[in-house]
Amino acid sequence: MFGSKNKAADDKKQKEAEAEARKVEAIKVSVSQAVEGMRAFALAPAPDKCEAAAKRITEMLKNPKAPKDFVKLMRDRSDDLLKSCFMKAASDAAAGALNAAHHDDKELLTKKIGEAKTHLARAIQLKAPPEFKMACNRALEAASMTGFVHHDGPTKAKPADLAPKPIDRAHGNAPMKFEQPKPAAAQAKPGMTRPMSAAR
Repeated sequence: MFGSKNKAADDKKQKEAEAEARKVEAIKVSVSQAVEGMRAFALAPAPDKCEAAAKRITEMLKNPKAPKDFVKLMRDRSDDLLKSCFMKAASDAAAGALNAAHHDDKELLTKKIGEAKTHLARAIQLKAPPEFKMACNRALEAASMTGFVHHDGPTKAKPADLAPKPIDRAHGNAPMKFEQPKPAAAQAKPGMTRPMSAAR
């Protein structure tokens, strides 16, 4: 009789343990799928969606039934994906700023520089490497110095043209020349004039 009771108690504990294991496994599967879904947002990149996915994963990992080693592993993966997402977003925005500068699109340039700085700041919070920060800042500096520089006066590349311009007679640019009228006496031919008294 006691043996049957012990066996029943053991069976109950086993079933409870199996049910607990299934719950833990379900948590693992759910979190793992969420992390894989987050990977697509990181590759896009889609910072807002990636940030939201990371927050959901953080909440899921608060489940007390989740094993500690699994929680740490998933949290590290989530942080890495989030960091990668913001690094890619900052890099893409910096490239967009350079492209806008080359096309003299000042409005787009301002927008892309703002996006790049915002994403870079978040990437740094997520422990992006210092080399990435330097490279991104150099790209933004280059974008800011490219285009939109117009000089009204002469420059070293285009000095002033000081050479005299050729006269364009066809378009009336040549100065008109007027000959002074010659005296009447000088206009008469020799031998054609005589005193009035002689004619009488």
